[in-house]
Amino acid sequence: MRYRAEAAKTGSVDVQLEALSDLESVFDEMSMDGLDAQFSDLLEQLHSLTSSPSDPVLEGVVRTSAQMLTQMFNDYSRKIDTVRNQQLEYLEKGAIVKVNQLMENIADLNQQIKESNISGNPALELNDERNMLIDELSSFLDIKVEVTPLDIGGGKSVDELVIKLGETEIELVNRNVNSEVEIVNESGNI
Repeated sequence: MRYRAEAAKTGSVDVQLEALSDLESVFDEMSMDGLDAQFSDLLEQLHSLTSSPSDPVLEGVVRTSAQMLTQMFNDYSRKIDTVRNQQLEYLEKGAIVKVNQLMENIADLNQQIKESNISGNPALELNDERNMLIDELSSFLDIKVEVTPLDIGGGKSVDELVIKLGETEIELVNRNVNSEVEIVNESGNI
């Protein structure tokens, strides 16, 4: 249990680290020096304008300096949007697909394990495979695994497995049925 909780934290931190590394490339030291220089230039031009507020040449210089600073901010904004879109694409085409595959495979294994146990055959390899998939799923999501014995008669029982999202009641896998996760933006669109 503890391993899976820690794996979820590690997976989350890894994704955040990758996103921050991408942002770091946008705000590297060279470009930050340029931004700092442009801010300094604008302040210098504004200071010059205060000594001669009606000088049209100085007004033009201030305007040009402000436009250059605005252009730099717009460039940063576009680069940040690119990083955001890359991260969303990774989630949509990579992580989300993988999580859904893992949940589907776990649900399928749950059914196979149940059928094997009902027929009296221990499903040790299937249990090991399912545990590996659950461990992998825990590297993407904070999950809670619940196992409930089900009496099948004749003094036999089989374990039924439910995987919930963290401490919520949202079921990701319920016995042999799995949910699917997707990305929804602020406006509710995928």
